[in-house]
Amino acid sequence: MVAQIKASACLLSWQRPYNMQRIVDHLQMMPFIDEIIIWNNNSVSLSVDGDNVRVIQSESNIGGYGRYLCAKQAKNDVIYTQDDDWIASDINTLYE
Repeated sequence: MVAQIKASACLLSWQRPYNMQRIVDHLQMMPFIDEIIIWNNNSVSLSVDGDNVRVIQSESNIGGYGRYLCAKQAKNDVIYTQDDDWIASDINTLYE
C-alpha cells in the first residue's frame, strides 16, 4: 500500500466569515488534508471549530496576497487554497 501524501488547506477569509465553518467541516472529511489554516483578512476576529484548524488574524486586509502568506505557514508541500465563497466538490479529483 502506498502512503498517502498529506496536504495543507489554506483558506482566505474576508467578506464571508459565516461560510468558514461549513468549508472547514467539508475539508475535514478529506483524509489527505491534515491541517487547515485560515488567513483572516477581516477586521472582525474569526473563530472556527475543528481538529488541526488554525486562524491567522491579519493586521489589515492584504487581499489575495494572504493566500501566499498562509501557504508560507503550511507544514506540507502540497497546498490546497480556496476563498470563502464556495465549497469545492472536486477536491478529491484535484488531489489525485
